[in-house]
Amino acid sequence: MHILKCSYMGFLLANCQVISSAVAQDPFHSSFSYGDPNELGHDKRIPPNNALNSVNLVRSMNQYRKERAGRGVNARQAWMSVDIATIQKNFKIYQRALKPTVCAAVLKSNAYGFGAAKIAPALYSVGARHFFVSTIPEAIEIAAAIANVPERDLVSAINDNANKRVPSYDKSGYNIFVLSRCSDDWLSMYKFKFIPSLNSLNEVHRYNEFAKSQKEVLPAVLHIDTGMNSYAVNPRDFSKFCTSHKNCEFKFIEWRYFMSHPVSMDPENYTSGVQRQRVLGIRGMFPNIPFSFASSYWTKYGLSTGRDWLFDMVRIGSGLYGIGECLDGVKFCAKLKVKILQIQDVPKDVPVGYESNYIPQHDMRIAIIACGYQQGLMHNGDVRIGRDTASIIDLCQNTAFVDVTHIKNVTTCDVASIEGEHLRTCAEMHCRSIETGIERVWIEDSFTRDESTETVSPPTTPSVHEK
Repeated sequence: MHILKCSYMGFLLANCQVISSAVAQDPFHSSFSYGDPNELGHDKRIPPNNALNSVNLVRSMNQYRKERAGRGVNARQAWMSVDIATIQKNFKIYQRALKPTVCAAVLKSNAYGFGAAKIAPALYSVGARHFFVSTIPEAIEIAAAIANVPERDLVSAINDNANKRVPSYDKSGYNIFVLSRCSDDWLSMYKFKFIPSLNSLNEVHRYNEFAKSQKEVLPAVLHIDTGMNSYAVNPRDFSKFCTSHKNCEFKFIEWRYFMSHPVSMDPENYTSGVQRQRVLGIRGMFPNIPFSFASSYWTKYGLSTGRDWLFDMVRIGSGLYGIGECLDGVKFCAKLKVKILQIQDVPKDVPVGYESNYIPQHDMRIAIIACGYQQGLMHNGDVRIGRDTASIIDLCQNTAFVDVTHIKNVTTCDVASIEGEHLRTCAEMHCRSIETGIERVWIEDSFTRDESTETVSPPTTPSVHEK
């Protein structure tokens, strides 16, 4: 039975709502703005070109999360434990299977909601050297985490040395790729040594001019649309790019990778076959430039078909956390722990929930837990209490009714756990929890410990909470 059946698009939108709300509250937003200039309400003023713009946005986002955690209905009544060791093991499984193909970790959207600042240094410690994020603030966050310094110190080091680039905090041998809107702040990209993904021909020309102004050849990734009609260089502009490249117009750009994104999660359908032929055509035109195409969903298929789909780099996103179609041995990395608020004895035929949705066919004992449809739960799911499984019989916005008739001695000191296949069926759960006050705890041990006697112990140490 599946607890959660939410769309992956909804998962992404949940992140977007958090970030956009944070930007709206940013006191510096009048001088710095991300977004499409054609979007309603976008600040069309040109942002000042300095690294502090990015860190102000990071700070406002962190402040926003703290405020939401304090206001959340479920604060200290539900929390998510994220197993860092499981994420490390998942990465090593992919890395070993893909070798010699480069295995990159995708940490965009706060590492899919699991906490990029905690996960980035953990992955670095087990050999990850290529990281993909969405924005410059995300890149600053994980750069500071890997270097084990506060973001403020990292930014101050840059701004105190106007002509220098990440002086003492730069660990050699790793790359942070920024996937979108890098042109808002080329100088920050340059000073922090981030590598931009260039998504239009205009960005390519502008970045080349910026590199020329710095009198350096700078690295970049070219994101090419091969059938998705997404935020990337479209086929018409790519033809122009090929001509300009042939004429050596981009002498100040070092192309680390060309990349594209799969149209479909099913590598065997017709669209995927057409897209692959386009990728092979690009490879033929630029045989000396490495190509990145496959993502988590494609890895298993690519390995089973002679590695034809893997090319030079695979970007592992949801698979790192055990979401979606994963390699054998990969496990989901989190559990949602929920406090039992109340125990009720309900007689036969007495309705439970909205609209009398559930009518017990016998005398029943129910537990009311601090998690509902606002956090992504659906009807007909299961939770675990100790070693027993209990069924959800109805939902409210922030609570759920669970049948515990068969569980002896259940009390409000017990914890309901949503985990494994039940939790991993929805990539939205952990992301929604950011905006509903669910806290995070990061742990190092595996999930093999005995939970049959586990009691309520909500997180109390500020250092383990998401900032």
